[in-house]
Amino acid sequence: MRIILTFILAILFLTSPARADVDVTFYSHDFGDSFPHAFFTMKGTLEDGQIVDTSYGFTAVKISPAILWKSVTGEVQTPKDKYIDKSNPHFKVTINDTDYAKLMSVVKKWENREQKSYNLKKRNCIHFTSEAIAVLGYRFNPDSKYWRKPKSFMLEVLELNPILMAIDYKKVKEEIKAARKEKERENKLSRDADKVSTDADIMSTDEISRDNEADEVDNAIAPSSKAIK
Repeated sequence: MRIILTFILAILFLTSPARADVDVTFYSHDFGDSFPHAFFTMKGTLEDGQIVDTSYGFTAVKISPAILWKSVTGEVQTPKDKYIDKSNPHFKVTINDTDYAKLMSVVKKWENREQKSYNLKKRNCIHFTSEAIAVLGYRFNPDSKYWRKPKSFMLEVLELNPILMAIDYKKVKEEIKAARKEKERENKLSRDADKVSTDADIMSTDEISRDNEADEVDNAIAPSSKAIK
């Protein structure tokens, strides 16, 4: 009986859909080499096995003084890895396929907004991110005074949602820095190993060349030796 039960459970396990497990991390980016920004990343696997590894943020196509007083052309962008590494992760949530679909509907909505879609006061990166936060079931302050301050806005969201665990982004950056150094070290070791291998090949070639030269000398001397005998 136990064997039959085990067999049935195994069949149920094999035929059940894979568990969705997509991590959504919300970031802010300070002043520096670009405009302050709020965005989120998504990494994981959906129930059908689809791999998810992307990021989304809403911004003006061109950063210029015009954004201070009027609407301009906007777009949903995918921040690059180097930009993400220099940004501050604030909190992470794990979502299922249903929530993933809701989140993507927000992305599509902002992608399809009528131009000129970016407005610093009404439709900026924080407004975009706030909709993503809300659709996942978390609170934000619609009367926030931080609509132009991504980091402060994210910290406010954390205060409004005690269930969310804050990410120590200083520690994350230290880990990224350490990982980069380790990768650089491995690359250097690999380059040194390639150089040693190349030098060994050159030395081997030189030895063969010297052996050939020695053979040529021996062959040239050999007839004279025979004549002397």
